[in-house]
Amino acid sequence: MKLCKRLTNFACCVAAAIFCAFALSGCGLLPAGSGGGAGNGDKAVITVAMLSSEKKSFERLEKAFEETHSDVDVRINVYTSYETAMTNYVRNDNWADIVWTAGDQHAGYSGAGHFLNLKDFDEADDTFDFATSGIYPVLLESTHHSFDDDGYWFMPRDYNIPIIFVNKSHLSRAGIDYEELKANWNYEKFLQTCNALKSAYATSTETDEDVRIGFLRSAFPLELDAVKMSNFTGILKSFGGEMFDTSASDMEAICAYRSAESVSAYKRFYQTFYESGLVDPSDTNSSLFNKKMAGMWLAVRPEVANIPASVDYDFLPSPFEVSGVGCGGYAITKRAAEKEFKGKKISEYCWELLKFIVSEAGQNALSESGLLVPAISQLKNSGVWTTYGNTGSVTRNHTAFTDFGGDIVGLNDSKLFAPAYNISVDKELVSLVTYCIQYGGGNFETDFAAKANEVFGRMKNYKLAGANA
Repeated sequence: MKLCKRLTNFACCVAAAIFCAFALSGCGLLPAGSGGGAGNGDKAVITVAMLSSEKKSFERLEKAFEETHSDVDVRINVYTSYETAMTNYVRNDNWADIVWTAGDQHAGYSGAGHFLNLKDFDEADDTFDFATSGIYPVLLESTHHSFDDDGYWFMPRDYNIPIIFVNKSHLSRAGIDYEELKANWNYEKFLQTCNALKSAYATSTETDEDVRIGFLRSAFPLELDAVKMSNFTGILKSFGGEMFDTSASDMEAICAYRSAESVSAYKRFYQTFYESGLVDPSDTNSSLFNKKMAGMWLAVRPEVANIPASVDYDFLPSPFEVSGVGCGGYAITKRAAEKEFKGKKISEYCWELLKFIVSEAGQNALSESGLLVPAISQLKNSGVWTTYGNTGSVTRNHTAFTDFGGDIVGLNDSKLFAPAYNISVDKELVSLVTYCIQYGGGNFETDFAAKANEVFGRMKNYKLAGANA
């Protein structure tokens, strides 16, 4: 079967090469540090572009990969804005061989043919199979660019699920027994803890010890990264709302954020966390907890490398009934298929790197950064990541990331729309969350309905994907 597919793929590659020869004739040389050359002496050169925040973990992966692949030289290019970098790549056609992307951000580029379909590499490779790779199914779903697509357009790198960081010093100072809280943890306990911390902060005498641990009157019970889709998707669905009705066929019904149930869920979100004063609406940079100014933090990654050693913390599962799960990852660009080194396409060298990413060795190398949970089930309860934050007799509750007892959903609803609209759809959804965060008071139902209708006025002109178009 794979031999037949390999012959078919070869024919397609020949056709694609002929097409590219005509389509790209007259193009100038690539700028230095972008697409780059195909080789460096006896080594194939692979260029990888990523956000600067990804460099720390990828450098460890790069080192481990090159130790077992002496014929490859991996070179890293960083950028500060994903959208700006991708826009420049498309405009100038100067792609790196591999680019970092994310499950909720890749569709516009995958759907436009800028990335290569990893399914083709999978079918031609007897040493790898997505079906048995151990990659969590919810992550594989995020690699499709629309609901009617079955391609794998990037390799998942990690498993992003909301969890709660708790500052144990704050809990103790507020008279809350952490072990008892951990044993009986649920949404009701979560809210009780938020309110108990709020009351305790308000009466803090701000002694030297209080100042040392951040237990101040200006502290907040919860830091909430609400604009991150993993967090907000779970909260909205837990509160009875929906952003989209994926079973509907017309735009009016699809845009479920306008329904009475969803407006009620958005209102509950606003009242529970912002009107109540449990969350600082001005904090959008995930910094309060690390500054010891929040008792808890709803985050989507371990982030232990960024937490000061003076913070006594632990992990608890998300207290909500539903959790949105997403991931980042790496895609091979069309540029990699247009270059060769010693008779082998650079895209084939890139495929070897992507396979290494989801190997146990690769995942452990990435995990050395202290910033992620592995994308493969083989390391669900083992590996480097389970040592995050452990010091001496202190062992963190790492199972909070992998033993969530509620419903898990992917961040794929926006893929009801044609790939070109994916990022625009996500921006519209973020604008609804931001509206709640910044709401200044009044009649929420009326005001939010007006905002939702404003959003719908734009979205009703967006094309739907495939059968829904």
